[in-house]
Amino acid sequence: LSVVLDDPKGKLGFPKMSAHCDYKRPARYEELVDVHVKVTCDDGKSVLYSCQFFCGEEKLGSGQLRVAFCRFPTDKPPYAVPITDEVLSKLFEAE
Repeated sequence: LSVVLDDPKGKLGFPKMSAHCDYKRPARYEELVDVHVKVTCDDGKSVLYSCQFFCGEEKLGSGQLRVAFCRFPTDKPPYAVPITDEVLSKLFEAE
């Protein structure tokens, strides 16, 4: 998905609502880090990404990022809209 989406009514996107991360230790230069991501959509208008970071078997940290699916009209502030089936299918296709 692109950062900014277009449909016949205008622009859509996913502004960040909240982010949190707990670190156990930093990744070091040239370490290979695996990121495990779980995507959930629990209210139809926002997405929660839960992440865990690993270096081999060692867990480096974990976190969450919540984003809202919003329309960006030119004449008023952005507002949340239901996530379309097409966008949902793309979000979950990588799982």
